[in-house]
Amino acid sequence: MSRKTERPARATRSLAGQPLAALLGELDSAAVAPGAGAAAAIALALAAACAGKAVAISLRHRPQDRTLRAAHPRVVALRAQALKGAAEDARRFAQFVHARSRASAARMLAGERNLQHCAARLERLLRSLRGRIEPVVRADIRAAHVLCGAFQRIQAANLAEGRRALAHPRAGVRGMLRRQERQP
Repeated sequence: MSRKTERPARATRSLAGQPLAALLGELDSAAVAPGAGAAAAIALALAAACAGKAVAISLRHRPQDRTLRAAHPRVVALRAQALKGAAEDARRFAQFVHARSRASAARMLAGERNLQHCAARLERLLRSLRGRIEPVVRADIRAAHVLCGAFQRIQAANLAEGRRALAHPRAGVRGMLRRQERQP
């Protein structure tokens, strides 16, 4: 067994405070967590950050725009919530794999739903910004939409896995781990 797989406690460490290279190293390790759920939450945090960039630059050109002024602290909060969700996802998934119980599967699903609510709030915010973003940062808003969509697709797969695990916790873990082993 490699050193990375021997230390499941690493999944409980805050992902938000890690340098990007370290975070990617953990994602790309043989450890059970962090995995796709954390990666999805990080994509959501990146979406919020891209939206934040577009709002901040647009505010320079329109400092009196109330919608833009209200949007910036909201995207900052959503970004923080998504990063926190990434760490919680890794922790909950590691707990689920260890406990293999309905209770741990339910906690894992609750965390996934919290991230979905965060994504829905970000999508509503992005819609409210239509026509307010400066042309020079429209690509940042497009990136926010694309990253939000990536989050939704990954999340849908994770929720389906989580529901199966909730119905059959022991089989759910084995199935999840077999699928992870088969993936290139």
